[in-house]
Amino acid sequence: MEPDVAERAAARCEQQIDEVDSVLRDLRSLDRERRFGDNADGRAIAKAFKDAAVTGENSVMGVLVESQEVLQNMAATYRAAGRAAAQAEQANQQMFSGGAE
Repeated sequence: MEPDVAERAAARCEQQIDEVDSVLRDLRSLDRERRFGDNADGRAIAKAFKDAAVTGENSVMGVLVESQEVLQNMAATYRAAGRAAAQAEQANQQMFSGGAE
């Protein structure tokens, strides 16, 4: 992967992380329990909605945070690929030029 292509891909991953941050800020209001009636069923539904949005194992917010971690890893991988390509190109130039630059 060409270094400049790798850097653009990494930068796009970081831009996506920022976009997810914006979505997370907009979703903060989901962490408060809604009122569905002051009875056992109403409280159970309110808890279920809050868990799905914020605290459950597969909550919306949890999935978004995990997606940011994946994007961070992707950005690092793209940059590593770009560095590896640049190093390979430099090694090839040295090898084909007899070691002289």
